[in-house]
Amino acid sequence: MTAAHCTDGRTADQLKVKYGGLDRTRLAVTNQVAKINQHEDFSGALGHDVAVLTLTNNIQATDQIRTIDLASANPAQGTELVVTGWGSTRPDSTGLPAKLKAIREKVATVQACQAPDHAPRSALGRSEDGRPLGPAFPPALDGGVLCGAPVTQGESLCTGDGGGPAVAGGALVGFASWNSGCGHNGTGDVYTSVAALLPWLNSKIQ
Repeated sequence: MTAAHCTDGRTADQLKVKYGGLDRTRLAVTNQVAKINQHEDFSGALGHDVAVLTLTNNIQATDQIRTIDLASANPAQGTELVVTGWGSTRPDSTGLPAKLKAIREKVATVQACQAPDHAPRSALGRSEDGRPLGPAFPPALDGGVLCGAPVTQGESLCTGDGGGPAVAGGALVGFASWNSGCGHNGTGDVYTSVAALLPWLNSKIQ
């Protein structure tokens, strides 16, 4: 599962999923994508920023590889989220780090993610060779998203973290979608809500 802005305009043969480690350059498993199930209502400005990738081979569990349960309800305000990704660590960076990064955020009101009119709003996708994926857009802030307020000032999602997981209580609660700039003070990170789209997600999981 990932963000639709990371798959939009792409075909399955252009994508592969790597996993099984914390170093992006030394992941143990490469799995080809057989099918992209992108949400039919995704258009950038209207939310529904989610896609389910059907893999060529089933995921085999090991000591380092596990699947995760999907949340059936949004976490309460104040709940801590653990967010991971290989996104940029500086706003001006054009590359991606090798080591997996993690930050902690707390669920905030949707209004806390409403960027000021002058602030940029950008999708968070980036390819391995540094190319941005997805447009700059202000998706609708509604029940289909979660807002995460960074616990440490200056920490946030950044380009390349798009589609990454937000986890709470051992369940996947959201996918990184967009924000108003890496480390931008005063606004939070926006996640596509798993619970809001659970019926659609379940219908695409094979």
